[in-house]
Amino acid sequence: MNQTVVQGITSLNSKFFHIALVECKNFKGTEIKISAPADSPNTDGIHVERSSNVCISRSLIGTGDDCISIGQGNSQVTITRIRCGPGHGISVGSLGRYENEGDVSGLVVRDCAISGTMNGIRIKTWANSPGSSAATNMTFENIVMKNVTNPIIIDQSYCPFSSCISTEPSKVKLSDIYFKQIRGTSSSAVAVALECSEGIPCQNIFLENVHLELSTGEKQATSSCKNVRARGLVIAWKQRQVIPSSILKKHNQKKITHNKKVSEKKKHIRTIPSYQLYRENVLQIRVAKGVDFYQVQKRVSFFIRLSSAQKSMESESEMVAFPLLLTPIESNYRACTIPYRFPSDNPKKPTPTELQWIDLFLNSIPSFKKRAESDTTVPDAPVRAEKFAQRYGDVLEDFKKDPESHGGPPDCILLCRLREIILRELGFIDIFKRVKDEENAKAISLFKDVVQLNDAIEDDSKRLENLVRGIFAGNIFDLGSAELAEVFSKDGMSFLASCQNLVPRPWVIDDLDAFKVKWSKKSWKKVVIFVDNSGADIILGILPFARELLRHGTQVVLAANDMPSINDVTYTELIEIIAKLKDENGQLMGVDTSNLLIANSGNDLPVIDLTRVSQMLAYLASDADLVVLEGMGRGIETNLYAQFKCDSLKIGMVKHPEVAQFLGGRLYDCVFKYNEVVS
Repeated sequence: MNQTVVQGITSLNSKFFHIALVECKNFKGTEIKISAPADSPNTDGIHVERSSNVCISRSLIGTGDDCISIGQGNSQVTITRIRCGPGHGISVGSLGRYENEGDVSGLVVRDCAISGTMNGIRIKTWANSPGSSAATNMTFENIVMKNVTNPIIIDQSYCPFSSCISTEPSKVKLSDIYFKQIRGTSSSAVAVALECSEGIPCQNIFLENVHLELSTGEKQATSSCKNVRARGLVIAWKQRQVIPSSILKKHNQKKITHNKKVSEKKKHIRTIPSYQLYRENVLQIRVAKGVDFYQVQKRVSFFIRLSSAQKSMESESEMVAFPLLLTPIESNYRACTIPYRFPSDNPKKPTPTELQWIDLFLNSIPSFKKRAESDTTVPDAPVRAEKFAQRYGDVLEDFKKDPESHGGPPDCILLCRLREIILRELGFIDIFKRVKDEENAKAISLFKDVVQLNDAIEDDSKRLENLVRGIFAGNIFDLGSAELAEVFSKDGMSFLASCQNLVPRPWVIDDLDAFKVKWSKKSWKKVVIFVDNSGADIILGILPFARELLRHGTQVVLAANDMPSINDVTYTELIEIIAKLKDENGQLMGVDTSNLLIANSGNDLPVIDLTRVSQMLAYLASDADLVVLEGMGRGIETNLYAQFKCDSLKIGMVKHPEVAQFLGGRLYDCVFKYNEVVS
């Protein structure tokens, strides 16, 4: 089946699979009800095999087997808002039983509830597999478990029969698998069991914000891990801790005493600024950088109990420095373009630049408050939105009185960080979700036309310039700017009109001609692009540019935020966007996407400190020969002067008067800063 929609049907007491999707493309199933007795064998709710661009959502499934099973040969499958139970949960596999099985990639499972099942999220592969295959780039996010026997399980010695003799380990390679924001209760003591293949150990298995307790409440749940291959600190169970508002109001001189366990006999006392407490509390299996481990048999306390912000953190996050920064990083890199203050400035008195930026963030509060008030996922949203406005306003006013309060002196990263802390403390995770979804849908409908306009330009140089103008036009979709947020709320934004109305060249920083020369040589083998906003920015600006690089034979890595911030696109959202844009052959308007990779940057702000990126991104970027930082926050405000070991491009539109003043340009001017590294 191709281009199929199934909606509002009910399947009752099937003798075998209720629904089987085999060799389907562009299938959408929604509002499906499936029911079978809990003890009925092989009554999978929906089985998907050798299919692509499949979306299953808003359905209720209870059976005697898997609610949804993902078989071999699938790509770009999205499963959302499923209520599963009874049954065996949502499974990938079994894989590896037969020769010549296809790979599985691009699976996203999010916003689901699993109750009373044998398994929650399960990945299962056969031992003694006759052929090699892979399952990679899979994300399981925002899933609630209730009384599930095995909430998270990887089983690479799968055998459903009473007796199995394993002579060879599974040849199915599992890699780049994310379990994020999974919470609830386990009916067994081992809440997470990762049993990977001894022959091909799992690579890059990430667990973030996993919070599972025993259903009985008697003791803490545990986890087990076997045959996982890691580079650095790869496996982590972590729970984010948000600073209470009372701590946010403390000044730096009332810093928090923070106990960190060094050994069983010795404790080290350290003092840290309050804002730094918003870091991940991580319980990790530690491995020296670059060392592999195979037979790790450790049981660790899984549920991290934190009674207050003063509780000690067991370890730091697994974030690492971006590997292409010029070394030594300490003397060559600072994540701040505009100097807010100088050593000679009075530490107790805010500088004019600091006051200017504090006022900029104060002026943005009404637009953030308005978005928060309309967040239907948060109870009492208007009341909480008012608290956000008051608390964040108080923090900013404190900086005017004492720039060293709240972990200051302030810069754009700290000001953004504190805003996100207060929003999340009050329960606001993604206040721009609705507008992002709306703008993504609009931009997706225009993608084909925009690409065709670009492809119709025969001259390579002119086509490149048109692509660059598209990036600038898309980048104007930025709701972090108070002025643009106001314009957007009244009139919306037109991508094509923005293309036509860009300020004329030369731009305030304009290295486009030098970039054209290098572009014509098609010499870049791998490009990493730090992406910015949702909507027109990513879909009509960056993706056509990335598609052109793919046509050149260049491998492209798109690095997107881990968590929502303003209207920036997240890693999981980007996976869904690209799945929707691909045609029935898995191509982007006729261009092969096998060289297109999507990475989680590890960032959760509209600006970025490149000394803290995810290990996944660091690994993928290590051999790149061009780094692109797009957007005002990443490319201009924090990294305009960042130096790299390879070629770099900083590209974005100037949307704050303060930035325009610093650069000596105009509001809505363009920055195209290209640096070529000569070997």
